[in-house]
Amino acid sequence: GAIRASTVTVTASTFTNNTAVQGGAIRASTVTVTASTFTNNDAASVGGAILASTGTIARSRFTRNTAGGHGGAVHLRTPNSDNLQQLRRNTFTRNRADAGGAIVLGSCGPVDPGAAKAARVERANSFSGNRATVKRRTNNIETGYCGD
Repeated sequence: GAIRASTVTVTASTFTNNTAVQGGAIRASTVTVTASTFTNNDAASVGGAILASTGTIARSRFTRNTAGGHGGAVHLRTPNSDNLQQLRRNTFTRNRADAGGAIVLGSCGPVDPGAAKAARVERANSFSGNRATVKRRTNNIETGYCGD
């Protein structure tokens, strides 16, 4: 991808046509992304545009990002309530993955109580045309995804 680091802060940036095994554009432990655009990024595994453990993502656009596994646009592995309150005013359009066409919150195992608030995240963001390609999986937000 474009960036791999422990902590990443990005503001008013554009990421287009990046490719990686995980985190097509950004892979980090902690991300802070504001007013940025992610288009046509691809991860062979997870996090089509962004793979992070935790982070804040606000006022950004995610369009046509893909992941071969899950989290077509974003995968936050260990989100907490603060992260989810800050995951707002983003637009997710035509992203695609096996599960969580737009977003995956949490990793395999018990779902973090913060990730269970996915409904709040969905209301705070805009979703259109995202697609989960595995049956019975959500097109927009998947929580605690462990595989097929």
